[in-house]
Amino acid sequence: LPGRGGGGPFVVWPLSKPGRLPTDCFMFTGHGGAVMDLHFSPFNQECIATASDDTYVKVWNIPPEIIINVDDAALTLSGHSNKVILVRWNPVASNILGSVSYDNTIKIWDVEKGLEKY
Repeated sequence: LPGRGGGGPFVVWPLSKPGRLPTDCFMFTGHGGAVMDLHFSPFNQECIATASDDTYVKVWNIPPEIIINVDDAALTLSGHSNKVILVRWNPVASNILGSVSYDNTIKIWDVEKGLEKY
């Protein structure tokens, strides 16, 4: 969930806890701009990728219990020159991530190596 309106920090909240978010919930805050999109890995439910208008794609590992804000992503992917608006995991290859940017490019990333593939 976006932590503050449309973008910026985001919150991962268990579906088993319905209702309003507490005002003091812990957030993922490592982007320098608004988070435009996020996508959970289909292979690892504790892994989420985010796209931001700061031009970066980030991969986050979700700790079993979040007790402080998470500022550091497990992986930061750079290569876009304008805001990244979409991120999606490959549904059949666990290490492949795609991103789309306003720089008119689509990038394919190998997240195991932290490298742009195409």
